[in-house]
Amino acid sequence: MYNKDKTKFNGNKIFIKDGYECIMDRGNFKYVHRLIMEEYLGQPLLASEDIHHKDEDKTNNVVSNFEIKSHRAHARHHLSPNFKNDAIGSKNSMSKLNEKQVSEIISKVYQESDIQKVADEYNVHYATIWGIWKGRTWKHVER
Repeated sequence: MYNKDKTKFNGNKIFIKDGYECIMDRGNFKYVHRLIMEEYLGQPLLASEDIHHKDEDKTNNVVSNFEIKSHRAHARHHLSPNFKNDAIGSKNSMSKLNEKQVSEIISKVYQESDIQKVADEYNVHYATIWGIWKGRTWKHVER
């Protein structure tokens, strides 16, 4: 399984993709959490089964943190109005920006008023800058 410092799994180097620990094994891309659950169950997971991390930490790959859900049930869980994701801002593994950059973006849009130019500079979509500018996203960053 893991080596002491969690840099390898079964001899394969671990890397992070979309916040999840992954490995390349004989040319195939694999999620570590799925491999751990399959090892625990003693059989492969079905393609229709997702592993939900109960604590929402995608790198906490302890079997007690796992729950097997169908794709539909897993999506329903994360889309539920009761779901609260504390991973805001740069703590969100999907974020391309950090709080310092967002502060800079807010200042630049105030100064330049050219949202597309700012989007190009930070290599993000126009809608990302628009959402920041309108206060729909990155609400925790002081304006």
